[in-house]
Amino acid sequence: MRHSMRTNIAIGIVAILLSAALMLMSNTAASLAIVLVAVFVPILSIVLGRLTAKRTRISFGLGKSCVVDQSLALEMQVERYVFWRGRIELMLECRNVMTGGVERTPVVLLPAAGKVEHFSLPVNTTCCGVVEISLVEAVSFDPLGFVRAPIPEATLSSSYVVYPTLFDLEARVNQSSHPDILGAEYDRNKKGQDATEVFDTREFRAGDSLKRVHWKLSARLDDLIVREPSRPADCDVALVVGIEVGEQGDPGRIPVIDSTLSLAASVSLSLLRQGIVHDVAHAEGDTLAFDSIDSRPSFDGMLDVLMATAYPRRARSETLAALIDQWSSSRMVAKTVMVTNFISEEAFERLAVITNLTVVYVGSDTGLGVSSNDKYPIVHVDAASVGASVKSLEL
Repeated sequence: MRHSMRTNIAIGIVAILLSAALMLMSNTAASLAIVLVAVFVPILSIVLGRLTAKRTRISFGLGKSCVVDQSLALEMQVERYVFWRGRIELMLECRNVMTGGVERTPVVLLPAAGKVEHFSLPVNTTCCGVVEISLVEAVSFDPLGFVRAPIPEATLSSSYVVYPTLFDLEARVNQSSHPDILGAEYDRNKKGQDATEVFDTREFRAGDSLKRVHWKLSARLDDLIVREPSRPADCDVALVVGIEVGEQGDPGRIPVIDSTLSLAASVSLSLLRQGIVHDVAHAEGDTLAFDSIDSRPSFDGMLDVLMATAYPRRARSETLAALIDQWSSSRMVAKTVMVTNFISEEAFERLAVITNLTVVYVGSDTGLGVSSNDKYPIVHVDAASVGASVKSLEL
């Protein structure tokens, strides 16, 4: 665009020189008028162009979220002088928090009809994650293309979330025997389904089972009181999400990342629909973060956390080993399902020592099959088949 502006200036200079030569040769009033027009029109264009840039207002509107590959647009409204409009050039920067990828997009807005101009720009939704979008530069040109002036009032700092696709999946957890001391400790902050420990008591409501009525307390208070059961602090099932994003600029990694997150979320949702309270864990730097999934709001909150997590380019075995040591000291889990897009045999073997482990590996052109050793099975899933042909998983 700078080349185009230099070309316009060169044409203007040539026009002035030609009109001056014409005046010298003809020495007429008409030739003098041509010279004046050739000189003052560019000056007028430059002055009005800079004034228009200062008075230009650009407002932005952006949807909060969408599903991967679903359309989402950045809406723009431009208010400026109607009688002297040139093109506007923007430079937008989008950064995916999850992958760390940064993309710069140049945008050209040509003059449109109406007092307020409306524009719509599709944003990139091909990769899951929180995407931060900002305006790096905004400049305005006069209609003749002689001046390039910044728009001081144009600012943009927003974000949107691209969620993975959820699909109907039957996740069957086979070897989910309880830990030896399951129930030895109870979560005093959350209710659950274990009637052997009471989380709280409350008044009877329509739909409550009579089996949950605390009859002695009801007789003393002369009102029906029911028990709220507690939930063991240790859980039966844990779902571990393992993601490595690879090097930036590798488009082949994006479908694998999307499919891994889609499969992990769909497995969690399947467990929730079966009434299986479970934990979802993922690495955050050198720590392991847990989210307890016992309701749809907690599931939605877990998805938000996964989308806003910055995952490593490469998963390091020593980091995974440290996380597993942290795992064994803080949790006791009977069954662990690891949905991952990388293989780390050393880390998986250490994890299999402390829990019954199934690894679900999502990759490119892996097909669908199961390989196993003496310690844990690996379910191989082709990234392209997630959601299409994968309808059930034996875990």
